[in-house]
Amino acid sequence: MKIALGIFLLMHSIAHLAGFVVPWQLMNNTEMPYKTTLFAGHWDVGDVGIRVIGVLWLAVALAFAWAGMSVMRMTQGWESITFYVALASLALCIVSWPEARIGVFVNLVVLLMLVFHNNINLLAEK
Repeated sequence: MKIALGIFLLMHSIAHLAGFVVPWQLMNNTEMPYKTTLFAGHWDVGDVGIRVIGVLWLAVALAFAWAGMSVMRMTQGWESITFYVALASLALCIVSWPEARIGVFVNLVVLLMLVFHNNINLLAEK
């Protein structure tokens, strides 16, 4: 199960890259057009502000990759790493609503799994 969770977190890190490449205009498509607003268009942060948000998306993408590798290796503290990265990701997804609405639910699943993993022994070594 730890391999599956690790791969899931690595895939989630790849999904976060869109939050970097679009604000930096490295990619543009109809599903994710370039914009400078947050909170469903209610707050315009301008070109510089949206690039800062893009860097935060990149940082969380790298942190999720680290969390995924930590889970697969069962590195001490993997739960804390994953928990704080998922919280940061959840915050970014809320700020970027509605485009990142799927990420809200993915992060909630990760957080719930972390809360309950000791009780259901999902990651126990066999």
